[in-house]
Amino acid sequence: MSKKAVVLLSGGLDSATSAAIALKDGYDVMALSFNYGQRHNKELQASVKIAQALGIKEHYTIDVNLSGWGGSALTDSAIAIPEDGVKSDIIPITYVPGRNTVFIAIALSLAEAKGANAIFLGINAVDYSGYPDCRPDYLAAYQNLANLSSKVGVEGKAPQLIAPLIHDTKVDIVHRAIESGIPITDTWSCYLGENDPCGLCDSCRIRDKALIEAGYPEYATPVGKELYLTQNTSANAINTMSTLTSAKFPVLEDIRAGLPNICGFESQINEIVNTGEPVFLHSTNLRLEDINAGFACALHMHQPTLPAGFEGALISNLQYMFEHPAQGDNHNAGVFAWCYGRMGDFIPDLINSGCNPRIMLDYSGNLLWGLRQMGRDDIINNLKRITCDPQYQPYVEWLGTMWSHAVIPSTPIPDIKLHIQAWQHYFAAIFGYDALKRVKGFSPPEMHLPNHPDTLYEYIKALKECGYRWLMVQEHSIETLDGSGIPQDQKYIPNRLVAKNSHGETISITALIKTQGSDTKLVAQMQPYFEAKGRGKQTIGSKSIPSLVTQIADGENGGVMMNEFPRDFFRIYHEIRDQNGNHTGTVAVNGTEYLELIEAAGVTPDDYPTCQAVHQHKIWQRINLDAVTPEAVENAIAELKATDHRFNMDGASWTNDLSWVKGYENVLGPMNQFSALFHQKFDPIVALDPSVTHQDDYQQALLYNLLLQTSCFRYWGQGIWTDYARKIYDQGAAVIKFAVKPTSFRREI
Repeated sequence: MSKKAVVLLSGGLDSATSAAIALKDGYDVMALSFNYGQRHNKELQASVKIAQALGIKEHYTIDVNLSGWGGSALTDSAIAIPEDGVKSDIIPITYVPGRNTVFIAIALSLAEAKGANAIFLGINAVDYSGYPDCRPDYLAAYQNLANLSSKVGVEGKAPQLIAPLIHDTKVDIVHRAIESGIPITDTWSCYLGENDPCGLCDSCRIRDKALIEAGYPEYATPVGKELYLTQNTSANAINTMSTLTSAKFPVLEDIRAGLPNICGFESQINEIVNTGEPVFLHSTNLRLEDINAGFACALHMHQPTLPAGFEGALISNLQYMFEHPAQGDNHNAGVFAWCYGRMGDFIPDLINSGCNPRIMLDYSGNLLWGLRQMGRDDIINNLKRITCDPQYQPYVEWLGTMWSHAVIPSTPIPDIKLHIQAWQHYFAAIFGYDALKRVKGFSPPEMHLPNHPDTLYEYIKALKECGYRWLMVQEHSIETLDGSGIPQDQKYIPNRLVAKNSHGETISITALIKTQGSDTKLVAQMQPYFEAKGRGKQTIGSKSIPSLVTQIADGENGGVMMNEFPRDFFRIYHEIRDQNGNHTGTVAVNGTEYLELIEAAGVTPDDYPTCQAVHQHKIWQRINLDAVTPEAVENAIAELKATDHRFNMDGASWTNDLSWVKGYENVLGPMNQFSALFHQKFDPIVALDPSVTHQDDYQQALLYNLLLQTSCFRYWGQGIWTDYARKIYDQGAAVIKFAVKPTSFRREI
């Protein structure tokens, strides 16, 4: 004969976990819920979902109206639910007189009638809101009553009152719930019955704190996340929020085997980034109908990694600058370091002064690793502050980029996605999965867009596979589908960037267009704001939307960014605050925030005007589009190179006056050779066992492969910089040569 149990199932996290434990312990479970005159029925709806999820077929809901005489904020709507936090020294007004006593009495009746051996309760004595009927001595007293008050009790067979969570912390309960497969989002704990949990009542506060500390901040309310940070010490709270991970995802160390953690967790990262949920729509304080035009400014930050340390060790160029202050402009090292961390001060200062700022940040993986190598936790923590603290969303948006500032047109195609994934790995390791989930825009180094059909196609394909929704492009790197320049107005609305490869396959991604060339002064003096003031709304499809001025600049480079930007960044936000109250007319807005706002208004990417990389029209004009082949594409390209001096396949960017290819054969040759060696060595192994990417030798070889593709080794000139590239090649080639093949594959490879 199977043992039976009655489970008191409120619909909350504790009772659901208690039910799962009863099932795990081998009980045939029947659920008992109560409609006791509570303020809402959300918890009863949750109890039905939980019972179904756990496969509990026998579920009773009993009407026991305790609201007739009131006495509790949960049963009397005239009594306000407290929202000022849990107080340990008082019994809160949310205590319902006699509730558990009544519930257990009815459960005893059901248990005796059904021959149940036990009654499972989700009460807890460690993290409770001060309720007297959640204590162990209360439960012991009630067990004595059960032994005396029934036929089965007199016979010595009274149901046992089992509270499996009574001595657990709330964090322990969360872990138990996850291990038991409880659908957390289907449970309901909030004392209010709104569409979403309030985050302010005692129950929400206790639950949110536990979810965050257990490593599941994604299940906490936005209010709860903010409260957690404000109620804890700043440094500890930020660190906690930045490193919390779901149990199904491993904690990512930023340094693994002495090197940056840039690979080995591809499947986990892929699951994190490929979600369709909005990023800023729930937190934006802007309304589309109030805005005439917006401006979106991004800061690009980068320092290359050099083989310039002791005995050729890899170090950041920033470290080299500090160690060699007399060389060139290395005396600026301290100012550069300040620039890398100062947004962590600027953004909070502006918010505290009543402003509504926005900034997009693009930091290369090289730079982030270099800061870690140098022990510059002051900079990292400043960035964590505005990245991981919910109160600074949506003010700050991170943009993805290539790991080591590789210009995409001359990057070997198989390495494009490796760069993108490496950056995602390292960003998640520093700032956490939740922060990575919000990175939806991509900033290509030097705004360099590939225009070879196959490279462009694979680039966009890699971006979309890695979860990116949009790409920033330079206005002179694109054209309309008929080969003409982009109309002026079209530069201030989203475009759909279309690519076709040599097999006739097409793919597209949303593009935001960076305007007005390359002058760093544009951002340093906040010219995008003044440009936006001269713009208005435009029509896409049947919808009127604000124009958007998009711009990016090096965040540390040149006297203007060091001196003028700190002045003008504050000045324009004070003006916006004082003239239009932050939210109307011309406003700052981040890229993803803007796209989510217009798409929520009914504009879809299919409504966007289309564009393509420059010179595509010339290629496709020479090809029968019904018979597109790689040979036909290459023949068309060869013909154009021979007859059109303005045609090239080197890509396009704001640096069109500089070549990233011509004159750099001494870098590009070894770079392509090393890439070929890397893929020849590892691709067959990874194809057989993807976990190989977690091995130390793969990680080291990948790092050298990506580092060698850093564009600085070209555009910073022949000589010492091209020599650095040669050293990286030599060091990396040794790693490739001595990389150990996994034992299981030695015979096959």
